[in-house]
Amino acid sequence: MRNQTIRKAFRFFQDLPEPELEQFLGLCEFRQVPAGATLWREGDTGDHAVLILNGKLGLKKKAQFGNRHVIVGIHAAGSMIGECALMISSPRTVTAEAIETTDLAIIRNEQFEILLSNHPRVGMVLLRHISISTSKRLNQSYERLSAVF
Repeated sequence: MRNQTIRKAFRFFQDLPEPELEQFLGLCEFRQVPAGATLWREGDTGDHAVLILNGKLGLKKKAQFGNRHVIVGIHAAGSMIGECALMISSPRTVTAEAIETTDLAIIRNEQFEILLSNHPRVGMVLLRHISISTSKRLNQSYERLSAVF
């Protein structure tokens, strides 16, 4: 069931042979978070990324003035968030909250390193997805920024 869900949500897993998908899933934790739950707060130490299997997560950033936040993204099934924590050890740049009940696959730094070492093909598939999604988000940020000025 999880295999079908993740293949449906994440296009980059669709062509991965079943044994390799099982290797990846074996390194993940699975959790359901209720609507309104906070996954992490801006400034927290990041040690994992999440893949959204279904549901929606919102990302918000503290505004420079006042105690307000700006919504910087809403992500649904097929999105991976927090992936920068897999690459670099730095504080979270946004707060992540569940907009609705959301099912997640969680990959921690240690498991990501195991994936890259022991299952390099699967690791490369995941790294490629991270690069593509990060590039798309960066381009979207450029578009939003240019619309302001």
